[in-house]
Amino acid sequence: MTAHGLDTHFSIDAADLTVLEYERGDVAVVSVGGEIDMSTTPELREVLARVAARGHEDVVLDLSDVTFLGSAGAVLLLGAASSLSVRPMVLVATDPAVRRPLELLGVCSPITVCGSIFEAVSLVGSARDGAGVLSDAG
Repeated sequence: MTAHGLDTHFSIDAADLTVLEYERGDVAVVSVGGEIDMSTTPELREVLARVAARGHEDVVLDLSDVTFLGSAGAVLLLGAASSLSVRPMVLVATDPAVRRPLELLGVCSPITVCGSIFEAVSLVGSARDGAGVLSDAG
């Protein structure tokens, strides 16, 4: 399956949540849209488990199209960060309605948060090449 000219591995399009997983170079990208709350975290957890099973070292979780992030979603992200990748997971979060809860709950400490998918993929690429250490880029 292809979307946006990229090979996709998995796609969910439910009423409140859209998830698209694809690769950008050597980086696994999970692009999420809609609301991440108690009712949608099971679907997202399933996708993240599939990504973890594939053993990608570099994972970017793109939350650019997320309109709401509840506490269940933040807890899921913290758990995913520890199980998904060898290196720290990188999030893309641009909406204050998503970014602020991440900051308040301390999710930004173990996870790097970027302002764009291009910044995130570049960051993990440079860390892979030994050019830098991942930290909060936003």
